[in-house]
Amino acid sequence: MNNIELAMSAAFIVAMIGLVVLWKWEGIGGALVVGGMMAFYGLNFATSGRFSSGWFFRSVSCRESWLLCVGVISESERRARRS
Repeated sequence: MNNIELAMSAAFIVAMIGLVVLWKWEGIGGALVVGGMMAFYGLNFATSGRFSSGWFFRSVSCRESWLLCVGVISESERRARRS
C-alpha cells in the first residue's frame, strides 16, 4: 500500500467513524463524514484526475451533508433556548 492509498484509507475510516459518532452528535458526526469524504475525493481526484463514480460514495456524501445541516440547526436551537 503506497502513501496515497494509506491517506485515502485514513480519510475513509474517518468518514466511517463519523457515521458511528452521528448517532449521538449529529453535528460532529456529520462534520467527520463530510470532512473525511472531501479528503477522500480530493486525494482521489489528485491522483487519478477524476472523482469516484460509485453509488456508495455519492449516497454517503449526500446523506451526511444533510445530517451536518441538521446538527447545525439543532445546536442553534439549543443555544436559542438557553438564552
